[in-house]
Amino acid sequence: VVIKKNKTMIKMKKPTQKDIYKKERRLKKRLEKEADHLWFEALLGEKCEVCYKKAVQVHHFYYKSSYPHLRHDLDNGISLCQGCHFLLHFQDPKKIEERIIKNRGQKWSKDLQKKSLKRLFSFQTILWYNKVIEELKTAITGGANPKV
Repeated sequence: VVIKKNKTMIKMKKPTQKDIYKKERRLKKRLEKEADHLWFEALLGEKCEVCYKKAVQVHHFYYKSSYPHLRHDLDNGISLCQGCHFLLHFQDPKKIEERIIKNRGQKWSKDLQKKSLKRLFSFQTILWYNKVIEELKTAITGGANPKV
């Protein structure tokens, strides 16, 4: 590819498949970070859902490492204080999880469990991230709780 710039010719090489892949990967990472930020912003409540102290964390009820298709699902986020988040990860997860289910209800728990079993095969694409970001922005600006 040749481009004229200020009366001089610049020769540019054609992008390789590897170049295209790297560019797409960087874009996906940027979109993932944006979606993570919006998910956190949409879900961080005033109070911890377990002990009602000031919430500072949002926890994935179904871990994002094991359930990546639920990473940005608004039903999968729990507002927690630092203490309850620590207990959940390092000391007494069953006690905290039972309290969350008690507060949110069995219907929420069963609905989320059903979602956890539905593995998506076409997620984490650029198109998918753009859709998730738009739905999260809608939730933040007062729209209904979308199905992400």
